[in-house]
Amino acid sequence: MKKKEILGLVEDVIIEGTKKVHARALIDTGATRSSVDTAIAEKAGLGPVIGSVAVKKAHTPEKQTRVQIAGKLILRENRFDVNFTVSDRSKMFTPVLIGRDVLFSNFLVDVEKTHFSNKITDLRERGD
Repeated sequence: MKKKEILGLVEDVIIEGTKKVHARALIDTGATRSSVDTAIAEKAGLGPVIGSVAVKKAHTPEKQTRVQIAGKLILRENRFDVNFTVSDRSKMFTPVLIGRDVLFSNFLVDVEKTHFSNKITDLRERGD
């Protein structure tokens, strides 16, 4: 059995398409898929668009259709091919959300543990 790394609530990641973009990611065990902000996707040169998927948002019973785009994710020196959903996350706390598509069989999540002390409260106190 492969030893799983333990992630915190927020982790530093690299999103890679034709370019590499460093970003903070929220680790979300409740999310089926990983998601990236439209600006990050554009800056990283992600693609191609591979289709669309219906996504259920937590605060509404309605589903939203989102574009799905191919890219690479580097998390803790592990590299993954990911089909990100793309959405405007500019008002969200992090521009990237990592879901179970990446977490499953690879990581465990400890919300008290964070990478480089990136707890939500620490980030807010520092103004990040």
